[in-house]
Amino acid sequence: MVSLVAFAVFGVEEIGLEIENPFGCDRNDLPLNGICQTMERNIQDLMTLTPSIEANEQQPWQITTLQ
Repeated sequence: MVSLVAFAVFGVEEIGLEIENPFGCDRNDLPLNGICQTMERNIQDLMTLTPSIEANEQQPWQITTLQ
């Protein structure tokens, strides 16, 4: 019984150590390089798009002035 409880306690301790530091190069760490590369690709794609509205067209978020 003692060894079963000790195994559970040590397992919880090991899990805590792994989640405490998710950044690094271990197999089970977060893939930050891949995430950053995907974000960079998406931003580059968004920067190449042209606006689909006319420059003088009123937008819903713009405040209209009273005349």
